[in-house]
Amino acid sequence: MDDFKTNLDLLLKTVVSENIKPSSFKNYKLISIKLFNLGNKKPFSNDLEETDLIKGFSKCCFNYMSIIDYLQNEENEIKDNTKKNYINTFLNIITKINDITKYNKLSKKKLKITQDYLTDYWSKLRENINTVKNNNVINEEKFITNEEFDTAIKKCRKSFDNDITDTNLLQEYILLMLYRGKYIPPLRNTYATMKIITNEDPVEENQNYIIHDNNTSKNTILLQEDKVSKHYKSNVYKINKSSILNKYLNLLITNRFDNDKNNFLEITGRNKAGEALSTNGLTYYLQKIFEKHLDKKISSSELRKIFISNLPTNLTNNKLEKIAKGMRHSIQTQQFTYKKVKN
Repeated sequence: MDDFKTNLDLLLKTVVSENIKPSSFKNYKLISIKLFNLGNKKPFSNDLEETDLIKGFSKCCFNYMSIIDYLQNEENEIKDNTKKNYINTFLNIITKINDITKYNKLSKKKLKITQDYLTDYWSKLRENINTVKNNNVINEEKFITNEEFDTAIKKCRKSFDNDITDTNLLQEYILLMLYRGKYIPPLRNTYATMKIITNEDPVEENQNYIIHDNNTSKNTILLQEDKVSKHYKSNVYKINKSSILNKYLNLLITNRFDNDKNNFLEITGRNKAGEALSTNGLTYYLQKIFEKHLDKKISSSELRKIFISNLPTNLTNNKLEKIAKGMRHSIQTQQFTYKKVKN
């Protein structure tokens, strides 16, 4: 991602996530070139000037049906997931072109029509992909408000404060704070395999860590491995030193180190107590926590959907993109996949 050789590379650099891997960027570029050629009579070439490149993609905005016709042509045998990637790329480029091009009112109106059509088309593709099992939305029975979430957190903290020797309650309290999303966006089940190390310890590849700074008592989460690692580079989440989360994390870390342990999460049941929690174990563990406090079984994937569903509706695109980056998914996934629905 450091060696940009063409104006297209430079343009796409402003469109894609800075965490994107080279292989994903290459695919993004290939799709962009295909889109350019579908919307223009003159084919793409690497020596195009920036102004010609922008004009070419502008034409794509207004000749979008030629792209839709290509995707819909059964002879091309394009799968819905691939179509979705094309539309996702197209929408991102359109947004960027809109930011840097001074369109007149008529052109802006046409552009809005294009964006609305593509967004609707993307949504329908998503529905088609999940026709058999729509597991990408949160149903009403498992949905909770921020206020209900905060109630569960308060109950958990009160239980621990009444018995500060119970590390199981401490572990529950920390997990609830992490998935609430106030300090960092809620992650997938990656906490299950996370190890605790200090800033003086070596970091291994493909391992997730909570890194404790011995000098400042500040904690940082390093995420290197999850289900989307082939598409995203590592994420670093810095936890505010003065936060409640950092304070209680330090209590747990001290307990783990005092007992010569480095697993962030441990099994709390009678069988295998003290062993590292598995990803499936974390799902079950979270369901038990929420069942205890709110009488609802809620998993990590559902908590991510709840977080997105509860976001304010007036957030800027920059803020939404930052959240998507932290959650390690695209902004389209954020807007169309993580939704609250009623049964």
